[in-house]
Amino acid sequence: MLFDVRPKEDKRDLYDREEELSEIRESIDRRVWLSVYGFRRVGKTSVVRTVLNEFNYPYLYFDLSPYMGLRSVSYQALTPNDMRFSDM
Repeated sequence: MLFDVRPKEDKRDLYDREEELSEIRESIDRRVWLSVYGFRRVGKTSVVRTVLNEFNYPYLYFDLSPYMGLRSVSYQALTPNDMRFSDM
């Protein structure tokens, strides 16, 4: 559904993001470390979640927004918000 504030998880709900989806998939397939960053509310989460769901990749998802502004965060404080493990 377009214009819904929740992150999208289906490619049909994204507009003009084919290049980003392709680059993320290629990075994952080549096992290259990937970081997605940018301004708020431009679709970063939607693009990443769509790639993970479209191609059934296993993942751990951490929402780091509660830690914005902190100089450091202990790995022990981090808890995944979502995860999927399956055979590829």
